[in-house]
Amino acid sequence: MASSKFIIYKGVEVLYTDLSNASPEEAIESLKQLRKNSLSRPLGSVLSIMNVSNTRYNSQLISYAKDLARENKPQILAATIFGFNDFTQLMLKSILLFAGRRDIKLTNSFEEGIEWLLQRYYATAKVRKAN
Repeated sequence: MASSKFIIYKGVEVLYTDLSNASPEEAIESLKQLRKNSLSRPLGSVLSIMNVSNTRYNSQLISYAKDLARENKPQILAATIFGFNDFTQLMLKSILLFAGRRDIKLTNSFEEGIEWLLQRYYATAKVRKAN
């Protein structure tokens, strides 16, 4: 079932959105929860990972995803998406381009994505500590 919730991975809070096997309506509801969750955190603090395996899309979902990608950018420290096929990858790239989001990385798996998020988190923490 599609969902969006904070999880703790290796002691770090990550917003995990699971859209796997979701209908467009279920995916939109989960993206609304992602929006609520991300906007509840300080600017530049959210690590986000999303699973889009076998998600079904329609124009409403694509439109909502574009708007959300623009809207939640200030809250996101780093984000990654995994579970896409060739068609979904092309669609995701167009959504991210339209939303001006070059900071979201497309990865091949949950493990690759979440480890990349942790690297970004620790790199940012070192910079903040140095200042």
